[in-house]
Parts: sequence; C-alpha cells; structure tokens
Amino acid sequence: MSKDLLTVSLDVYLGADPVLCEIVPNSSCGDVDSEDLEKQPKRSRKASVKSEDISRSSASSRARHDPVSVLVKGGVAVDPSLEEPLRSNAHVLSELDTVWHVMLNQTNISMNSNKFYLIQLLKSDTEDKYWVFIRWGRVGYRGQTSLTSYENKLEEAKKFFCDKFLAKTCNEWSNRSSFEAHPGKYAIVATKFEVPTKKEEVCKPEPEVLQVSRLDWRVQSLIGLITNLQKMEEDVLQLEYDASKFPLGNLTREQIEEGYRCLKDIENAINTKKFDAVFRDSVNRYYTCIPHDFGFRAPPLIKTQEDFKKELLLLETLKDIEVSYKVLRSARESKDNRAHVDRFYDKMHCQLHPLERDNDEFKVSMVSMYLSLGHGLTHMFSMEIVNVYSVYKEDEYRRFKGSIGNSMLLWHGSRVSNFYNILSHGLRIAPPEVPLTGYMFGKGVYFADVATKSGNYCHPSNGKCALLMLSEVALGESQVLYDANYTADKLEQGKNSTIGMGRKDGVRVPLGPLEDCGGDGGRYSLLYNEYIVYDVTQIRSRYVVEFNFRL
Repeated sequence: MSKDLLTVSLDVYLGADPVLCEIVPNSSCGDVDSEDLEKQPKRSRKASVKSEDISRSSASSRARHDPVSVLVKGGVAVDPSLEEPLRSNAHVLSELDTVWHVMLNQTNISMNSNKFYLIQLLKSDTEDKYWVFIRWGRVGYRGQTSLTSYENKLEEAKKFFCDKFLAKTCNEWSNRSSFEAHPGKYAIVATKFEVPTKKEEVCKPEPEVLQVSRLDWRVQSLIGLITNLQKMEEDVLQLEYDASKFPLGNLTREQIEEGYRCLKDIENAINTKKFDAVFRDSVNRYYTCIPHDFGFRAPPLIKTQEDFKKELLLLETLKDIEVSYKVLRSARESKDNRAHVDRFYDKMHCQLHPLERDNDEFKVSMVSMYLSLGHGLTHMFSMEIVNVYSVYKEDEYRRFKGSIGNSMLLWHGSRVSNFYNILSHGLRIAPPEVPLTGYMFGKGVYFADVATKSGNYCHPSNGKCALLMLSEVALGESQVLYDANYTADKLEQGKNSTIGMGRKDGVRVPLGPLEDCGGDGGRYSLLYNEYIVYDVTQIRSRYVVEFNFRL
C-alpha cells in the first residue's frame, strides 16, 4: 500500500457503473479505516469470480453518468461496484425480518472526516454459495472494496458480517433495532427494504404488457417530468446530498425527521452564537444522518443563516420526494395493465387539462399577461410559457373557504421534484418538527404576485423546464408587516393571513404593471410582496404553468 491512499472519485446515479479515468490522492482526509486495509484472513477460494477476498482502490471520473437498470433482488440492490458476473448472479440475503445489508456513515468535521461503510451478505441465485462484500471510503467516492467467499458456510459468513458491524458501531447486529450511537464510531443510515416472503421473489419479474395511455400527450409529458427519478436526483445533488450512496428510493421518514431534529439543535446554536462541542456534535449527527457529498472539501459547519436555509431546503425536498416515491412505487406495482403514466396520474387524484390557445384564449392570455407583467426588475431571467394546465382537486374545491373574501390569484414556485407531491396532496404547511428559521413570517404557505419572485424558487437554469402553480388564495383580512416576524402565524384576532409588504406592488387579476409604493424606502425590508396563509383550506389550485427559463 502506498503512503498516499488512493480513493475513487465517483458520483453515480442509482445503479450507475464506474468508469475508470482519474486517480485522486487522499492524504488530507480522515476517511481511512486502517483495519480494512490489512490483508483479510485466508479462506476457501473455490468461487465463480476472480476478485474474491481482495481490498483495492479504484478511480473514476466525478462526472455524472446516465442511470442504468438495477435489478432489486432480495429487497435491496446488490451494490453496483461489485464486479460481474457475480453482480448479476447473486442477491442480498433476506430472511423474513432480516435483510443482510447495512449502510453506515460517520462525519467528524474537526478531522475533515466524512465516510461511509457498506456491508452486504450475498447469496448465489442458483446454489448455496455465500460472499460478504464490503465497500468503504469518503462519501461521494467509490472507495475501496473487499469480497470474501464462504462457499456454503452461511454461519461463518453471518459471523464475519456481525463482527464487522460490531467493530464499526459498538452495537450487536442482533440488537440493531435499539441502536445506540457511540463517539468515533459509525451510525446506521436507515434503509427502507421490501423483504420477500417467497423464495422465488428474488427472480427477475416477467415483462408487463401495458395498454396505451389514455392521457393527452402534454399531460403524459408533464407526468413524466414530475415523476423522473433522475431529475429528482439532480435536484438533491445540487444541494450536495449523496444519492449515489443512499438512493432516494431508500429514504425513510424517520431519517428525515432525525435530520430536522439535528437542524433544530443547530438553529439554537446559530441563534445564541454558541458554537461549542455540542454544536459540532449536532453538525456531525446531521451529516451522518443525511449523507452529503463534499468531495475532499471539509464539511461546512452550518454556522450561518444561509447555510442553515440550504439544509432546510434539502430536507423539504427530500421529504416531498420520499412521499412521492412511495406513491409512485405503489402505482408501478399495482396489478393491472394500465400504462405506468396513467397509474401515476390516477394516484394524484388531480385532474389536469391542457388549455388550448384557440378554445381557451382568454385564460391563456390572462396567464401569459400575468406572468409577463409580473417580472421583477431585479430578476435577471425571463420565462417562456410552454403549456398551461387547469387544475381541479375535488377535496380542495369542497373545503375552500372562499367566503372569507379578498381572493387573489397568486404564484407559488418550487422545484420540479416537489410537484408530484404538491399535485397529489396540495400545498401544505411545514410540520412542527421543522425549525422556524427560514420562514420569514412564520410557518405557512407563501405566495407572490410577481411571477419571477416565485420563479426564483424553481432555481433558474438556462433552457431548463420548470413549473409554477397559480392558486386562488382567500386572504380575508390581512395583517400587513414590513419586517420579518417569525411568529406571524400567531395571527391577530380577526385576521386570516399576512402580507409581507414590498416596495414593488404586484399585480392582481385584472392586471396592471408593477408600481413603486413610494419614497419611504427605509420602511420596507422586502422588495416584492409576499402573501402567507396558515390554513390550507384558504388555497385552491387553479393552474400549473410549464415554462422554460431564459437567462
């Protein structure tokens, strides 16, 4: 082993294969598990692959790769770094309540350590042969691998698996349900499994014969956009979440809730400016729970409001994706022969109808004019409409509190990856576990009367397709605020909403250009208006606007 340990530079989508091209020395990071660099004990070598019981370091490009198909057998995919032919001819062992797979993570910001440790017990698809596969290294890189053959000695393989787990975590594998974290040791990253109950379920499924979709081609295209797993991964990769080590389909609600708990502790430290050992432990726990890919950069300390809001946005996006993925998986696995896109559409319980420029000229013109007139002078991009869809959700129409009056048609922007959940469940208010920081006027649903203000929350990129929601919002009597108030959701008696008043007055429908509200600039902390409601029954979805950014 050379003095400078070689670490793989690889970011893959779910199931992407490594492409060898670049070796990166890793001499400055605390991500080495020395015991795993030593030669493994000798064992029987009568197996069908040549790469057994080896420990090696490979290298590859950090460029993103197109996704490839991964066959999930035994409740979880065999790690894509395992070499062929074994990868296609073995599965992770599953026994009733136990899947012999674990992903561990450990972050120590003081030592610039941000590492993972994967263990899988594999069984041949065709005979009683077993292997233990291990991969470890810095998060965001392929790392090093070891593969040990146990022939038909299952109990020996299990013992090796359990011993490794104990050494890395100070916890017994048999007691993992009551896992306790220990300083300087790895923690489990919660993984969602579907454990097969029948032996034959590890086999490849029969191909489906599906009907042709009944949906308009534009609706099909929209559903394809908002259910695209690769697109979801691109969104979270921009926020430095490591989807290659922890695929989005394995996300659990418990994992995200633990991330929120860590952020609450970090929020307290930021507010009190107490950046002590307790704060550093909270940051370490957060990165251990929510794996991030920082390359060889030291994980940031999350000491600023900007850093904190970025992590809050990541968890909000992951939360929407977790809900969406659960629904999409259920739809895909339903026992009928409808086209997948039709199943996804039906699961939303939301009717979408593309507006025709000939037959719906007034509505299309109104939306187009509202968007073009609502362009903030400080926003350096334009938005080019592709399609407009009317939206009808029966439960929203039934419960809508339009009687409180003062209804406005307002914009709401979000990442494309959030929209399947938005259309399925409507716009929702952040739950209690979410920290208050980042919500300028308390926890509510935020809207704007300037399209480009909401467009910013779609995260502009030239030529990128994005979505805006136009909702009918019953504001009723509004309290008007000029500065941030994190407890604004505790409304004054008789008030139904909050308006964060900006210097640039937006447009209503009927339409008008943006107007400056006057010379008293010091009174305003916002440039554009914000409208916030704290009761989802004051919201009724009306249109989805599909557009392209032009920078």
